[in-house]
Amino acid sequence: MPEHKRGWGKLIMSGNCVENSVFEDAYNNDLYVKVRITLEQALSEGRFTQKELDDKKSQTTSKDWKRYYLVKFPEAGEFAFFKPQSYEVLPPMKELKFFGANDPALGRKKKNENEATGSLVGIVVLAQHMQTGQIYEAVSIGEHLKPNEIISRIFNLPYTFERFGIEAIQFQRYFMETMEEKSKEKHRYIPFEPIQQQRKKEERIESLEPFINTGQILFKKGSILWQHMQDYPDLEYLDVLDTLEMCFRPLHGKDFDFGFA
Repeated sequence: MPEHKRGWGKLIMSGNCVENSVFEDAYNNDLYVKVRITLEQALSEGRFTQKELDDKKSQTTSKDWKRYYLVKFPEAGEFAFFKPQSYEVLPPMKELKFFGANDPALGRKKKNENEATGSLVGIVVLAQHMQTGQIYEAVSIGEHLKPNEIISRIFNLPYTFERFGIEAIQFQRYFMETMEEKSKEKHRYIPFEPIQQQRKKEERIESLEPFINTGQILFKKGSILWQHMQDYPDLEYLDVLDTLEMCFRPLHGKDFDFGFA
């Protein structure tokens, strides 16, 4: 090639298989030479052990597993997300620890109509077996509720809670403080925790996929959570699934993105 037509240098890119990125554009460009580090190569070179990979896979969404470990670009609509597993009977309460969460959205009524509008109020309770660590859906509620109705529903739950997360942004923080006061008045002493969300709702919900699809959380067949998981992402309301994610955070352990304020 003549000197004046030669390029000024080389561009070397290193990245992950994330869709709609500069890296994907470069990967699909014939001008680039591609070097793909496969999972098999990573294992043979000792970058991971099989046990480390097994642990990571149990906590990684199918889409991210393909992106970051199989080193392939996911295709549009490739993953159906949730494949929940059910249980028949909840173990005895004395063998369980209970965790709750609430997304206290305001349910509003349209004028002169019975139809509700606005976001759903999500209330979710998960139970964890003290010996096996298995997690169960104990309660899931997704309705248009007024603040006093939310308080009544939560205080009537027949559980002693280890933690009860409340999304606490503006109005919600005031609402949580109100519930704390009423909890003391009624001698319920529910340990409410404020939650500040750091990620988009869809990202939080989809982070549950590996835990749901491997049966780490078992559900009541036919509950509102069960129904919403079947229809995700084609849902009008994401509030109940979002509340499930808030409830699950402390059950996963310290390495999970708690987001508590």
